[in-house]
Amino acid sequence: MNESKISWLLLTIGNLSRNKYWGESNYCAYHSVLATTTLVLDGDIVILVDPSEPIDLLEIKLKQAVGLTASDVDIVFTTHYHLDHRFDADCYPNAVCYMSAQSLKDWELEISKKNKGKQYSPHISGNVNVFHPVSERLTKNISLFSLPGHTPGCTGLLFRTEGKRILISGDTIMSEEYFEHEDGYWMNQNMELTKQSIKKSAANADIIIPGHGDAFKAHDHNPDEEKHAAITWRRLNLSWEAECTYLLQSKDRNIILNPSLSGGRMSQALYDRSGLTVSEIDTVISLDTARKHRESFEIFKNAQYYMPEKCLKQWNVCYGSEDAYFKTCYKKLEALPCGMELVEKEEKYFIIIKNPSGDRILP
Repeated sequence: MNESKISWLLLTIGNLSRNKYWGESNYCAYHSVLATTTLVLDGDIVILVDPSEPIDLLEIKLKQAVGLTASDVDIVFTTHYHLDHRFDADCYPNAVCYMSAQSLKDWELEISKKNKGKQYSPHISGNVNVFHPVSERLTKNISLFSLPGHTPGCTGLLFRTEGKRILISGDTIMSEEYFEHEDGYWMNQNMELTKQSIKKSAANADIIIPGHGDAFKAHDHNPDEEKHAAITWRRLNLSWEAECTYLLQSKDRNIILNPSLSGGRMSQALYDRSGLTVSEIDTVISLDTARKHRESFEIFKNAQYYMPEKCLKQWNVCYGSEDAYFKTCYKKLEALPCGMELVEKEEKYFIIIKNPSGDRILP
């Protein structure tokens, strides 16, 4: 696998309509459906993978994240034919649309079933002729990676950058939970092939970008590795949107770190990223006195608020009497759950999450 100047970032963190590993039923939709959309820059080639929102919304995100427009996109690649992974794919004016040859066959087969009055997939709307088949390589540095299971032709992209193997998987790997359990989604065509594809991915990738979730380190969630981490964490938003807000979970604690989303956005992001409601958050930690960390102050009614002692002492220097109420709501951050450690470096605070594959420093 070649390694060149490839960079990537997420434009959306996808979410599932239901996640059984959060206690949700397979027979009921709890959330809206959003696929994870990834931007890949291979030198001068701009690649959009699995667009899942209207072009006007994704163009706003392109501009905000990297200063690009829809006209700058050269390639739209879709991991499989389902509509939530190719929304407005044919609207990028200078882009060529690709999917694997097998995915195109899958799509054409479902169209044929519909035309013959047979049972067919509900995700076939759109013009199949817009897409071109591609095999083996999307570019010189980006390989196709066959991942049958969710659909027969589900195909990811594999590339190497900064010494890491990055896999954009599509829906054969729905999220980190489904990866850990070697499991397919309720809407999955072949569970045995899905399990085989997940094992193949674990052996060939360092970082996996799943079909409907945040990117994760494969080793941290490897189905064949014993889990020892006492704390799990997940981002509720992307760093180019606002400072990242994190959900940290131990066996009996649900902790929000540095809340920077407004109330409505916070509630929705928390629910779609974890299945939790704001009433289930018991702890909110702010690592500084910034006003942006009080955007959603009113919604965590069952939570206790904490801040490092030095930050509390600095409060009156930073803010006037109009912020006095907020200060009274915070307590000194002392004891943290097992697996978490508060550290100070260059007058900034961080939390270290202990993990068997290496510590994670947040934010």
